[in-house]
Amino acid sequence: MLIFRTLLLWMAFVLLLLLEIEFFPDLQLKFSLMFRLVPSILLAAWFLLNIFSKEKTQYSPLIKRSTIVLITWLKSIANIAILVGAFFKLLHLPYAQLCLVGGIGVLALWSSILARWSVQKSDYNPDIIDDMNGDEKED
Repeated sequence: MLIFRTLLLWMAFVLLLLLEIEFFPDLQLKFSLMFRLVPSILLAAWFLLNIFSKEKTQYSPLIKRSTIVLITWLKSIANIAILVGAFFKLLHLPYAQLCLVGGIGVLALWSSILARWSVQKSDYNPDIIDDMNGDEKED
């Protein structure tokens, strides 16, 4: 699931980057609504998957301390860039779209590093006895 969420972020980032640099101006005019809505839909799907995801990840034991610090800094930088970009958008200041796209790009990079260096944590605990299987006898 983490890799799927990372792919959603990368697709949204690439589409927003193509919108920003106007790589296909004729195609963009023809499908302008799609070009504007698809990144938003991808980001909304990423957000909802993050909220409702039940998977628990932890860092791999092979990871170095410096990589953990890098991951922490990347997420902080991405969050700050996205918040500053949203604030600039609200105030109609210049470079708002650049901050948002850059923040989403850094967030996609963070998610890629996290997907590479994380392992799934198991919820299974053999010490817990499952008493909910209906084998209990009533007095």
